[in-house]
Amino acid sequence: MKRRLVRFLTRYYPALTIGIFFLLVFRKVFLQALLPFPGDLLVSFFFPYSSGGWEGFVQYVAHKEFIASDVVRQIFPWRILGMDLLKHNELPLWNPYAFSGTPLLANLQSALFYPLNVVFFFLSDRVGWIVYVLLQPILAGSFMFLFLRSLKLDRPAALFSGIAYGYISYTMIWFELGVVGHTALWLPLTLWGITRFIEEKKLRFLLVSSIALACSILAGHAQTAVYCFLISATYFGVFSYKHFPWFQILRNSFIFVLAIGLAGIQLFPSLELLSLSARNAETSAEVFYRMQLPFTHLLMLFAPDYFGNPAANNFWGSDYNEFISYIGIVAVIFSMIGLFHAWKHTRLRYYSGFVLIALLF
Repeated sequence: MKRRLVRFLTRYYPALTIGIFFLLVFRKVFLQALLPFPGDLLVSFFFPYSSGGWEGFVQYVAHKEFIASDVVRQIFPWRILGMDLLKHNELPLWNPYAFSGTPLLANLQSALFYPLNVVFFFLSDRVGWIVYVLLQPILAGSFMFLFLRSLKLDRPAALFSGIAYGYISYTMIWFELGVVGHTALWLPLTLWGITRFIEEKKLRFLLVSSIALACSILAGHAQTAVYCFLISATYFGVFSYKHFPWFQILRNSFIFVLAIGLAGIQLFPSLELLSLSARNAETSAEVFYRMQLPFTHLLMLFAPDYFGNPAANNFWGSDYNEFISYIGIVAVIFSMIGLFHAWKHTRLRYYSGFVLIALLF
């Protein structure tokens, strides 16, 4: 019995570790029946709470921060409306509840064709949303573990990286939105398919990469999807040139065209809607310049709450949710060690180059 238990733990400890870490982070969902949904904002958006309440009233009884406010105003209503229409065999083209009506299907962040929306067809809206949100770190960590194992890293290294990727602040602070984390989690699976194809020359692995990249586009966050697409394309080019002649590399790059085609049912209506957007170039430029990362905020790589935290009402930085860059202090240390050794290995040079490009972005 003891030997059997040891063999079981030895074989499955990566999955068990990811599961235990997941339960610790989301323990309140299971132990206190709390929802990963900022429902407090449904109250605090309105009078008298929105105007500061009344004499003796502490505003933070009603809410603590507005980071996830888009969930109650946009993401959740769009998703549930779209799923309800699909359940009644109606094409969810239009949202009649916003202004005098607005496009729904063409709105990329509605993510109505995202495959993991299947949970809403078999579960209630509330339980479906819980499952949808909680899937993010589980899938992200598992896919990263799978990818790094394909690079011949040992299981402890791949496990550590999987957990780090599943809970990086870039996705963790947006867990309740769903769209950011679900877009990012498909990147390591895309890279896994490319890596296995280069090693084994089997097209089925490229098909996996195409489907994963299409899911990333369909998940609903355009900026992250572009990052995933660019990283995947350069990864494919950098690590293919030693194994294939140039004409085969061009032929095999069909995976990216296929990914766009698979996501076309969502992508092309969204591009048309974007072309009709009322947002002009001046507004876009103003947002662009305002959202550039201040150099001082790189300190958040080492201390996420160096400038305080909105939930504690003591944040004095520029924009907590947009500029948070923390990936874990241990992960930062290992990343810096990797940067110092980048000149020795092609892969490390590639990854280090992307780190520098990411900082520029």
